[in-house]
Amino acid sequence: MLAAGTSPAKLSVIMRGMFASLLALQANGVDLASSAQQVAHWFFAHCLEKAGKSSDSSFLQQKAALLPLFLEGVADIFDASPDLGKSEHVLLAPEFGQLLEQSSPSEQAAILRTLQDVIERVRPSNLSMPVRANFTSLFEYFGCSTQVHPRVSCRFLCLVLSESDALEELARRIPNLETRLVQSWLRCCVAIVPPCDQMTRLSGMVLELKELNQLLLGTLTRPDGGESHDVFVTRLFTSVAEASDILSDVGDTEGTTRLQQTLALYLQDFVVTVAGVLKSSSATSAALQNVYAICGQLFKHCSTLLYTKGLSGCLLPQLLDCLVVPSVVHAKKPLSQAHLMALKHQLPQFLDGLLSFRIRLDPYLLRRVKDIITHYLSLFSLTQSAIYNTGPHPLLVVLDTGAGSRASQKRELYVSLLLDCICDNFIPKKGVAHAHFGQGIRFIQEVVKRVRPTQNEYSSIIKALLPALFENLLNSSTDAKLCRELVTQILRDSKDKLGAGEHESLEEALSSFVGRNLAWSTSGVFRLLHDVATLHPRLVADAMSKITVAAQDVERKRGGGSDAAIRKNLSDLLSHIEKCRSTIGKM
Repeated sequence: MLAAGTSPAKLSVIMRGMFASLLALQANGVDLASSAQQVAHWFFAHCLEKAGKSSDSSFLQQKAALLPLFLEGVADIFDASPDLGKSEHVLLAPEFGQLLEQSSPSEQAAILRTLQDVIERVRPSNLSMPVRANFTSLFEYFGCSTQVHPRVSCRFLCLVLSESDALEELARRIPNLETRLVQSWLRCCVAIVPPCDQMTRLSGMVLELKELNQLLLGTLTRPDGGESHDVFVTRLFTSVAEASDILSDVGDTEGTTRLQQTLALYLQDFVVTVAGVLKSSSATSAALQNVYAICGQLFKHCSTLLYTKGLSGCLLPQLLDCLVVPSVVHAKKPLSQAHLMALKHQLPQFLDGLLSFRIRLDPYLLRRVKDIITHYLSLFSLTQSAIYNTGPHPLLVVLDTGAGSRASQKRELYVSLLLDCICDNFIPKKGVAHAHFGQGIRFIQEVVKRVRPTQNEYSSIIKALLPALFENLLNSSTDAKLCRELVTQILRDSKDKLGAGEHESLEEALSSFVGRNLAWSTSGVFRLLHDVATLHPRLVADAMSKITVAAQDVERKRGGGSDAAIRKNLSDLLSHIEKCRSTIGKM
């Protein structure tokens, strides 16, 4: 124990002696954990301010004498270690943060220079950013660098934003300060799993930034207190969409361009951060769900601002390739089960955003949407089970797009794309079986049941599907029952859905089917026509003239005159139509 009035000179001698002992122990291969902890405790006990000592001249002299010696000793210990395997890090005690707060600018510079030397000793300088006494450099590194852990950046930004003087000083030195703050905040939101109290606090302060609220035309409102930071992110993306709609309504193209460019700056490090989380072997299910949830909201609300046709470097294709279609592009590298479960809940949000474009006019987007539908339709199950925690198929959830003309247009576009994909990739062609034909048929059945299609949607279903389904029913398929059920469902419902123009298209499709198949499968074609007449007698009756012409063409090509079998089938079909009509009339 030392006397209370021990002079700084004696304390300096003691400090040198302690570090000499540490160097001797280190040279002999002894672990320094216990000894280094005692040295650090002794130093901070003599150099940290206590109540009433901040203006004590003797204390200031003591601190001025011991601080350089301690920093020099720390540097010597780290320089003398070949592998830093003797617990040298214990000297860097948590009290360093308190010491920085209590030190003068010159003392802070000395402390930070020593820490920089230690960092470069632990990590080569080509891998680390320089840490300097300059406050701007500190902000650039701890607040904005992707090499700093997001939780460290979050704590640092909370401290900066809570101090108005520090914020004003940074605003004078960094012209685009608010953009950098939002950019860093979004990086932290992606990398830190909610809930997190510090992130909630940081989110509230970021959404109060003046320039951000001006850019979003006052549409940005803070969520209620206590919300996790993912709610704040959703609020930001929603406000961006609202501001974009306002600018579009008034025809302000310059404002829309400025909003698009600023959003691109906000998301400058976004893809790198997202890719880092997805590729991390230690990423938990919660971390993956957080990433997909944030990106799903970004696509849903801001997709039209993330992509311009023909412009390279857009963010939307990068995020698509990273999040949604990696296993489509690289079939040998499928997504893990954890990734699939995270994507399953957010896939409707991604597709909802993509459907905001005029997809039919953009080959890239059209190809990508069809890739997604084709790949994930068979990957997820249509059945639901509380036991196995499986919900509705994500491609069916997309149909619940809400009310309004825009939602209706999206749904009609989506239904037509679904039909194109199923006809091209799931319906057998020329009798060749398809592994997922049954699932494709069940999916269309669910679509018809779920959305109660409009007249335009039913017209798309009939024009795209019925000819392929009719031809499939002629083959002895193991899925013929499913196919027949779907045809029955469509024809029964279509009687009230189709207008005159669509009815003529259906009539043409039916007669064309008869003309293509009557010659080689006469009995099968008429059997199918009987089934169609039972469900929709008016349709077959209106098509009878064309069906008769097709039968006459077959007879003429065969060259044998009238075919008794065909004539009998025509007669039986007419009788069946009259019978069905009379039955319906009595009901």
